[in-house]
Amino acid sequence: MTSAHIAIVLYGSRGDIQPGICLALELQVRGHRVSALVPPNLAGLARATGVRDVHEIGLDSDTAWSSEDARSARNSRNPLARMAFALRTVRGGFDALDAALERLFIAGTAPLRDTDLLVVAPLCQDRGLAVAEHLGIPLTVLRYGPMSE
Repeated sequence: MTSAHIAIVLYGSRGDIQPGICLALELQVRGHRVSALVPPNLAGLARATGVRDVHEIGLDSDTAWSSEDARSARNSRNPLARMAFALRTVRGGFDALDAALERLFIAGTAPLRDTDLLVVAPLCQDRGLAVAEHLGIPLTVLRYGPMSE
């Protein structure tokens, strides 16, 4: 079996990331070059477990959801203020994710342009499909349990 460069795009909380880190480690053991893309606050976890090539993507969700703005929104009696904060934060996270994917896969000097297979977490499947189609490579979605088709 020949070695492949496999990029695993993981976004969300630790529960979303950890299964992908396990997959990355097993693929490394099997001789593949693996690039794991994870939120900044979970990059240390990926590196500490032994993933050799880790790239930070999106927002640091710990910081975003524990900021003073987040505390203020949570404590607000106005449900619209809480919802507005949540929407801004989620949109900001996906905007940062999109920028990172472009920088890592699409830009002229993108370090992951040579990826042979793209594996994505469920939160990333639409963006992953766009990247895979652009690069002309296969895509698979990492499923942790019964979810969407």
